[in-house]
Amino acid sequence: MQFTKDSFYLALRDRLAALNQSRVVTVNGTTRVAMAVSENEPVTAAPPTANMFYIEFRAPKSNLAHPGRLLSLDCAIFFEAESSTESAVDRGRILSELTTELLSICFPCHTRKRDFTQSPSVDLGTDIFWTAPQCDDTQTPSSPSRLRRTATLTIFFFPELELS
Repeated sequence: MQFTKDSFYLALRDRLAALNQSRVVTVNGTTRVAMAVSENEPVTAAPPTANMFYIEFRAPKSNLAHPGRLLSLDCAIFFEAESSTESAVDRGRILSELTTELLSICFPCHTRKRDFTQSPSVDLGTDIFWTAPQCDDTQTPSSPSRLRRTATLTIFFFPELELS
């Protein structure tokens, strides 16, 4: 399953970098594309970095139509838009921009499954594919200068070549 998670994350990260080269953040002194997998980030009490996409994977499930073959993995992608002004009047525009970027990078809804533990990465011979993201209503996080949105989707993959 880790190959599926890695392939999904890296496909979206690379698409975001190509779509908006200025969508970067600096975390712990390192500048990077504004996308992360929550389970791979250091555990801190700090709030999520603003204007950055966070991927959270849920438990895998067996597909009822193809038991034992096609697996699925629910996924949530959340992001918080932070205003660039004291009055916070532009946070809705920033949230809309982030939402548009997320919807754009999720298409096409597939990518090759690769083993990224090797360099160069190795094609594992199958694709992973996912549903279109479904965005929830705007949520207000703890900071009044921010707005939060979560998009959910389901990733489908074949496990026959998975080693982990």
